[in-house]
Amino acid sequence: RMISQYVTWTSSSRENRPIETALLDEEENLYVARSRYWMQLSRYLEYFDRERILVVQSERLLHDRLETLREIFRFLGVSPDFSAIRFAVRRHGTSRKRRKTDLGLRLDGSRFMKALRRVPNRYRWPVEDALFYPVSRRIARPAISVAARAHLIERLREDVSRLRESWPQELDGWADRDFPAGDAVVNR
Repeated sequence: RMISQYVTWTSSSRENRPIETALLDEEENLYVARSRYWMQLSRYLEYFDRERILVVQSERLLHDRLETLREIFRFLGVSPDFSAIRFAVRRHGTSRKRRKTDLGLRLDGSRFMKALRRVPNRYRWPVEDALFYPVSRRIARPAISVAARAHLIERLREDVSRLRESWPQELDGWADRDFPAGDAVVNR
């Protein structure tokens, strides 16, 4: 999740540091904060009963999108049979992220782009893709060292443990390879 966020922020020029510098930053680390799912969910539990919150793994949306959407619709009390062709479209995939060059950034801030942003997404996105492809560069998927990974695992261990305690069925098997019992660290 953190690597995906890093690529997203790198593509928008919000992040310019090397990946390990960014992820291991000890002060107000938004990568770690956004990965603390228990901390985020616990705030909702102050106002809503647990039964009113549905936890869904993003991997399920990726690999079994239609059935996962049906489950979400049932939870919300709407027809689980609702479908739209756009459900099959995967937008904003990490592998598609590109970083705009200086020319791309100038184009992005132009009056033309401000006007284009008022066009519905289904028409705008293909135009944006065609316009920005020549004035952007591919972002290679970054990797982090085993030591950096171990450090991040330790920073998140308590949060993941509390999340698993609260939602054991929903998270059955989730991240076991990333949060092994004991001090062992698994490198994928």
